[in-house]
Amino acid sequence: MIEKQIDVLMLSSLEELFAQITADTAIILTRENTPFAQITHIQHPRQPKPERILDLHAGMWISVKFDDVLPKEFWSDNL
Repeated sequence: MIEKQIDVLMLSSLEELFAQITADTAIILTRENTPFAQITHIQHPRQPKPERILDLHAGMWISVKFDDVLPKEFWSDNL
């Protein structure tokens, strides 16, 4: 991978910076010759989260007492 240093004080726009980002180039951002950040190309873009389907598991519900302590019967083997 090629590393290219760019002084942020010399940039005129973000578009100029983005145009220099490629799959084989890492951009090292500097300020007065001191590196402070690195920008690289993302190889695999994040996949969108799957759509949530309402009522997928019909009959399931959350109790109003969701945060209450569970009763002892819950922890027994008599379920």
